[in-house]
Amino acid sequence: MIIQDAEFSALHSDNNLSSNAKGEFIFPEEFALFRADFIRDGSDLLVRSADGNGLRLSDYFLDPIPADLLSHDGAVLKGHIVLRLAGPPFPAQYAQAGGIDLEDAIGQVELLEGVAFVQRTDGQTEELEVGTKVFAGDVVQTQDGSTLGLTFADGTIFSLAAASRMVLDELIYDPQGSDNSGVFNLVQGSFVFIAGQTARTGGIEINTPAATMGIRGTTGKIDIQTLDGIATVSVSLNPDPDGGLGLIQLFDLEGNLISNIAATDSKWIIRPPFTNEPPIEIARDAADFADDADLLSQAAAAFQLALTRIQNGETFVELPEGSQVGSQDLQEEENDLKDGPGLQPPPLDETGEGGGPGGPGRGIQSLMAVIDHQFSKKMGKRTLRKRRSSFSRQRIRL
Repeated sequence: MIIQDAEFSALHSDNNLSSNAKGEFIFPEEFALFRADFIRDGSDLLVRSADGNGLRLSDYFLDPIPADLLSHDGAVLKGHIVLRLAGPPFPAQYAQAGGIDLEDAIGQVELLEGVAFVQRTDGQTEELEVGTKVFAGDVVQTQDGSTLGLTFADGTIFSLAAASRMVLDELIYDPQGSDNSGVFNLVQGSFVFIAGQTARTGGIEINTPAATMGIRGTTGKIDIQTLDGIATVSVSLNPDPDGGLGLIQLFDLEGNLISNIAATDSKWIIRPPFTNEPPIEIARDAADFADDADLLSQAAAAFQLALTRIQNGETFVELPEGSQVGSQDLQEEENDLKDGPGLQPPPLDETGEGGGPGGPGRGIQSLMAVIDHQFSKKMGKRTLRKRRSSFSRQRIRL
């Protein structure tokens, strides 16, 4: 976050926080780390809590690999995520170095209720609107009472509830490739995701302050809340838009497998390591499903809007006018859709679960495969070559 020097007086910036012997900064129990603002002051990091109190981490940015920040319970905010949240050291100069190329967009705003913002890698903050493009390294955040739906270039959907924040670390996607990857860092709030082609042709990694997940094609709900002073993460599996089920691989912060989540009738609760409380699996009740319904519905609505674009011969992320995809390509795409069977969700099987050849849980993959075929014809080999060079420029690990 970039603010003016005059605003620093509200931060009580004479309160210094020192690192421990391991080089980690552990914040006191009363400090809500994951809802805080992160501000550069020269080589120092100022961390301002929601109540206006602040702590100064002197010379934090002098370390070529900035230290992790930990809450009192051991929940972690990785150093490279802190860099994203704090923004670049010289935002004005960074912004002048080159404008945004819309063809490098990895996603766009699909649905928005209320107010949400994006902080770009150049430090500039922009209020989001439907259709606004997002890029690797962006930080997106919803305000109280607001929700946000994002569609990504591979068909992945993310819905954010109110007061949620996430870092779009990377999305490398080649429709013709098999080593695609996506990394999303969820800082605070509630999220629903519908995994797209990257999960099927590589892998998607989702990181939180207390757990990480490997996504192999599914729909999931993740909550990151502070309960009784403890940063608590809950993870649950949900049916895909076609009724099928995928899989969530759930790991602790040390990379140890907690569970392969393959059922929807329970959720996992993970608390940070300093609590010495093991992860637990509990049954989901009617209240859980009711609480999840709105955000799941928004994700499904975003997916349907994105799918409609594909049916109309477009792409998940709308291409800027004058891009390398020409009118002849679009005409061929439209002809293919008119002449062929079109893109329809696979039928439910006799159990009512899901879709398509291969049994339950494969229907959404069958649908995405059809989408991917159309998308590949449109994008050709352009995607990875163009975007990989862009990501290497934007995704800086300092």
